[in-house]
Amino acid sequence: MTVMPSSARSRRPVVLLTCFNADAPTSGYATRVLQMVDSYTARGFEVCVLRFVPVAHHAQSWRATLLEHGARRVIEWAAPPVSRYELSRRLAICWCRPLALAARLRLRPQVVQAEGHEAAAVTLWGRMRALQVADLHGAVPEETEYRRRQQHSDAARAPCWFHRHEARALRACDAYLVVSNSMISHLREKLGNAAFRHKAFVLDVKSSPRFTHASTKVKRHNYGIADDEIVLVYSGGTQTYQRLPAIAGFVAALGAHIAQLRFIVFTADPNSARQQLGTLAGNTIVASVAPSELHAHLRIADFGIIFRDDHVINRVASPTKIWEYLLSGLHVICNQAAGNASEAAGALDAALVVDPHPEPGEWPAIAQAVTEITRRRRAAPDRVARAAHEYLQQKGGWESRFDLWLTHLGTMRARRRGITQETLP
Repeated sequence: MTVMPSSARSRRPVVLLTCFNADAPTSGYATRVLQMVDSYTARGFEVCVLRFVPVAHHAQSWRATLLEHGARRVIEWAAPPVSRYELSRRLAICWCRPLALAARLRLRPQVVQAEGHEAAAVTLWGRMRALQVADLHGAVPEETEYRRRQQHSDAARAPCWFHRHEARALRACDAYLVVSNSMISHLREKLGNAAFRHKAFVLDVKSSPRFTHASTKVKRHNYGIADDEIVLVYSGGTQTYQRLPAIAGFVAALGAHIAQLRFIVFTADPNSARQQLGTLAGNTIVASVAPSELHAHLRIADFGIIFRDDHVINRVASPTKIWEYLLSGLHVICNQAAGNASEAAGALDAALVVDPHPEPGEWPAIAQAVTEITRRRRAAPDRVARAAHEYLQQKGGWESRFDLWLTHLGTMRARRRGITQETLP
């Protein structure tokens, strides 16, 4: 049985994606949403996006990017600003719920998918006709606590709102998405049977084929870099948890042991990156690159680097940049806390796991490892990229996992209706 609109309706089955954020369209959050739009659209769904934007006058519109990726309708609506106080979040949710309900009634979607905790609070209700999905985007309550500690806030605990609505979203949804098995374990440890583990589905962040289809050709000389220099690159945001200063400090210290070493930062916010780099900015190439062309620029490097703090929000993560590095042919330098970076890159024999702050006596061995890996990479420059493509084909990249996800949705619908077998188009 196929979930399709009734014969009286000519439109394709509708997916309503709800977002609640002020992120840039190049953020990791946006990358996840755009992959969803790409994949649902490619499988015959009509994708509509309802995005609530706190502090809208400071945020970038996603409209053009979403339409480019295949979204049929895009509604962006100003939401009240939210803060660490629970009352302001309650008011923001109450403000947004009527429009979310109106969108559901007007569009009559077959699937309603909430991107994140706040979107779930706005969009998901008790037993509804449409399949309801919560895409959790990580351990948000714990992330809020982490950010407060980073800001030296007196209120270190997250509002009860986060924890309460996390449990509510899992109860209301038919299925929920996470990016790692560690996230499922975290929820089970935190919520017990209320984690509804049978509803969980791991759809981790892997670059889609679109990522490798850059139209431009980039050479090292475009950045003033010689062919014999060893190049390390960081690609991503400048949020505190990204640890850009620690990465830059590591590269600078490594430069004392490797003479010809260059560091590049690709980010959507170059000014913030330079500010965080401080005195190290003078020796760092900082640039903003269009997401569609990032693959071509990454390929000029030898290593991609990622560090994370040892915290639950990172242990349950699957950073987008890992597979962007690997598919671009880069060896990955990471620490153990960087989500599944060491696992993913290690499966391809392309991981150098280090301490972000090595002891003085450890630097010669690290420098020797970097030099030896570079020598092997120059001898076989396409090895990692080829291995990454083969791995995703064998183990299941984004596209094949997404097909399994649709089967999972069909199972959830069948379970609800008591039907033995049902699939989504």
